[in-house]
Amino acid sequence: MTPTSDACHFHRFTFPTRPASVPKALRRTSAALTDLGLCPNAEVTQSSLLIISELVTNSVVHAGHRSPQVRITVAVERRHLILAVHDRHPQRPVLPTSSDATATGGRGLRIICDLTHTAGGSAWTVPDPDEVGKTVLVRLPRSRPYRCRSTHEAAQRL
Repeated sequence: MTPTSDACHFHRFTFPTRPASVPKALRRTSAALTDLGLCPNAEVTQSSLLIISELVTNSVVHAGHRSPQVRITVAVERRHLILAVHDRHPQRPVLPTSSDATATGGRGLRIICDLTHTAGGSAWTVPDPDEVGKTVLVRLPRSRPYRCRSTHEAAQRL
């Protein structure tokens, strides 16, 4: 995922597609959200961490055998927060449109879609140009406009 032209600042990091990467991804995402000016206790921050946890876990469980790495991008636009999780498995998850209490799988995706919908956001998948991998994108509205940091200030934080 490339941040849109409105993106003021973003973080991108890569982890091995292994279970031990999930808590590491959460710590890095939490730090990135704080650096991007989001309050750690804000609803959008807490929702974002749960969404990242579910998406990275899905990559570990379903793509780990075909994708050695999972890449996370967290970007801030003036009015939105963009979360992206990329792996190199060609299967694109079907994002559920309704809850099914009898389903044996897909509950993580249901959580992602419910959180996204409740916040007034959107979620979708984008295949890689070579059709081998995909990115799951989530766009959440922010409660207040983001003021871009200077390039120097942002560089010092990375």
